[in-house]
Amino acid sequence: MLILMEHQQSTPAPTKKKAYFIGIAGAGMSATARLLQTLGWTVSGSDEGAYPPVTTYLEQCRIPYFTTYNMRNVPDAVDLVVVGKHAGLTREENEEVALVHDRGLAVRSFPEVLRDVTKNTRNIVCAGSHGKSTCTSMLAWCLVDHDPGFFIGALPYGFDFNAQAGTGDLFVLEGDEYPTSNTDNTSKFLYYNASDLLLTSLEHDHLNIFDTQEAYSAPYLQLIAGLPDDGVVVANGSDSQIQTSMPRITKRVVTYSTDAKTDWTTRRVSYGEETSFDLVHNDTVVTTLSTTLLGKHNIENITGVSALLLEKNLISPDRLRERMRTFTGVKRRLDKRTTTSSVPLYEGFGSSRSKARSAVDAMQLHFPEKRLLVIFEPHAISWRKKAYSSNYQSLFTGAEKVYVYLDSVPEPIDPTFVDGATILASIENGGSDATPLRADLTPLTDEIQEGDLILCLSSGNVDGMLPTLTEMLEQRFPV
Repeated sequence: MLILMEHQQSTPAPTKKKAYFIGIAGAGMSATARLLQTLGWTVSGSDEGAYPPVTTYLEQCRIPYFTTYNMRNVPDAVDLVVVGKHAGLTREENEEVALVHDRGLAVRSFPEVLRDVTKNTRNIVCAGSHGKSTCTSMLAWCLVDHDPGFFIGALPYGFDFNAQAGTGDLFVLEGDEYPTSNTDNTSKFLYYNASDLLLTSLEHDHLNIFDTQEAYSAPYLQLIAGLPDDGVVVANGSDSQIQTSMPRITKRVVTYSTDAKTDWTTRRVSYGEETSFDLVHNDTVVTTLSTTLLGKHNIENITGVSALLLEKNLISPDRLRERMRTFTGVKRRLDKRTTTSSVPLYEGFGSSRSKARSAVDAMQLHFPEKRLLVIFEPHAISWRKKAYSSNYQSLFTGAEKVYVYLDSVPEPIDPTFVDGATILASIENGGSDATPLRADLTPLTDEIQEGDLILCLSSGNVDGMLPTLTEMLEQRFPV
């Protein structure tokens, strides 16, 4: 095992070690690169087809990277090579990957790096099919007095970076069940030395990897089984699959929800520009919290995070109230792109049905008087395989129209995938009015009216069109 510097050593060693990341613009890869940088490493890397906000973030961190793969990119003297999980990052497909293996260099996945960095800390892992980036960011924000280490697979507001070593004995990590690398099918979070777990959901996801619900739940149960005896599982008690798995969990479980009988719940929720609610533990009001985050799902996230922090005595109710009030969220998770337009544009992360549906629900909840127009890019595999066609049923209920951007969607690579016309038909059959969106933003730009609301859903970058749309909205519909 390659032994990395312990996380408390945040100052550079006299001679800096060098790390090179192949596929550095992935969310987890860029966060790990930044984490090693805070530990005193010199970091560089390469990636193809990368786009903001991660490329902007790497530049902010002053981490140099190549935009094409070439064996000449790999430094002559390098102590560690980290290879991402991507179909093109194999020895057969990528000359950089082939070179580092042929040279016998120390090659690791980023979860293996995190295992080494966090081996001496008490680690809180946030896992689940949705909400984990927001919950991890929220935990790190609330634990600021402990100066925790953290690793977040997204870019949170309020922090300059999405990873740091910290000086305290706590580390907060976003846990992902996806395989670790192209040569290691272990779920990433099984490397994270978890001490406590926030479990947001077990809704069947990544169907291309986990073909059944049982297969999907299995690594989560393995994660829970590996917790120490004093570890706690704070679990969403309204999630049906978590309820099904409860009898198989032998660790201490604390439940939370917004609408079920659980250990922690909410009362008197008042939605608005600032939403407030009572946080309740076993029928006793603990405190009243407020947030600018949108949607019922975010009230649920706050409830789960609060439950974990208070159950572990990591924060006082008064300090919790202050930190939650000032937490402003995560980029691309209902991120408001416009500032001076009467037609607001929000960006949500649309990698799965649950994420997309919760974003649509939030728009309806907070803006019931507005006509909702949705831009949808079926970027994730979960939107493009025949087996997932049921994902579109009632997906966009409440939206006036769905503008589907297909220019960046690959043509079907095998008979299990569908083409763009089939995606449009699936949305129509699911009960929503759908039309193709062109690269020049028509017909959307021809049909926007004063008082409308626009929501963009994608896990890609919609060919970089959002800045153009933002500028157009602020010019045509000024406040």
